[in-house]
Amino acid sequence: MSGTGSVLVVLDGSAQDVATLDWATDEAAALGTGLTVAVVAPWAEAHPGVLVECVALPGSAAAGLLEVSAGASLLVVGARGGAGLPAAMRGSITPVLARRAHCAVVITR
Repeated sequence: MSGTGSVLVVLDGSAQDVATLDWATDEAAALGTGLTVAVVAPWAEAHPGVLVECVALPGSAAAGLLEVSAGASLLVVGARGGAGLPAAMRGSITPVLARRAHCAVVITR
């Protein structure tokens, strides 16, 4: 194995992504290194002028999203979520975001 940088994990939108990310995060912690997440995003080709930024939200999803919403003009969230998430993160946070976000909220179905 070569390389001395961070652990690189690739997410492609498949059902395996959560397990892949969990394993890569555990490995980065065990190695005492960082984690770089590469997201395969074919949707980005349709909108090449849109800057895409990824943010890791440690802890509570609701608290993290509420904090990040302070710098956003619009928060877009799915009406249903939680598939593949750890039990501590499951549950609908959509009502909380709709009531408490610091910006406009769009709920998609």
